[in-house]
Amino acid sequence: MPFRDRGPSCQYGVVTLAPTPAPPTRWVHRFLVVACLSLLGPGVARAQQFLTLDRQEAGLVATVQTDLVLYDTFVADDVIFVRNDLYLQGGWAGWGGYVDVPMTFVPKLDISTIGNVEVGAMYDMELPLLSLTIRCGVTIPTASEGADETLALALGQWARVTDFLSAVPNAVAVRPGVSFRLPAGILFGRGDIGVDVQFPLGDESSSVTTFFRANIGLGVRWHWFSSTFDYTTAAPITKGDVDFGQGTFVHSTGLSLRFQLPWIAPFVGVSMPLVAGVAGDIVNVSFGVTSAWLPGEDEPP
Repeated sequence: MPFRDRGPSCQYGVVTLAPTPAPPTRWVHRFLVVACLSLLGPGVARAQQFLTLDRQEAGLVATVQTDLVLYDTFVADDVIFVRNDLYLQGGWAGWGGYVDVPMTFVPKLDISTIGNVEVGAMYDMELPLLSLTIRCGVTIPTASEGADETLALALGQWARVTDFLSAVPNAVAVRPGVSFRLPAGILFGRGDIGVDVQFPLGDESSSVTTFFRANIGLGVRWHWFSSTFDYTTAAPITKGDVDFGQGTFVHSTGLSLRFQLPWIAPFVGVSMPLVAGVAGDIVNVSFGVTSAWLPGEDEPP
């Protein structure tokens, strides 16, 4: 410990130097720093903590999510659209790949169809204050071309407004994006930003559409439980006519609750689009389970 000279003192013929205590403000600063770190991390990371945001991050992840898209007056009250997502991700040393398979079922109308499967690659890096994931996906044109199936995919897609391109038949989309994640302490957060470029196939191959998407999420975690708030938005920007007042942007918001077991995490949630004409008429009830192993993760908090 460094000492400051407060002048020599003599006791039993030996000259000693007395230490100067640290200023009180220094201890206050230390307390504030420790308090902030206890809220923002570092802590044990958790995968798939958000309901409607992008799913890509480090580690091995498998997620099955079911969304019940409930309409009030937009369509018949007793028709429920069931959207299922199967998401698989793997990687090593920061590099990884993923596949997302969307499906929609309408039990009363006996409709069952698959959307455009997305495959992609990603790279995850740890920075001093946050984690960064860079990814690029490509949708495979597996969506059905039938009128009933296309309508079912489009209406079921309200559960994830930033993934609308998975419902468009006869098209291929390139989806680059970047995500950041704050350390997973008691409080955690995530943000996504990306651009989707859609290339129609067939007779309309010359028409290319570009979409912008951005998401943000905040959450709180306590022992085995976590709760999150999501906000997502998307808009076509091909012609540069993006206008908040004209309803160009499509927004949605969601809440979720997750129970984190050592290697598996069941969750439930609710979300809804915030779009003029349908806001309040569409509610998505979601549930599912995630199994994940992240680098450096040995046990739950």
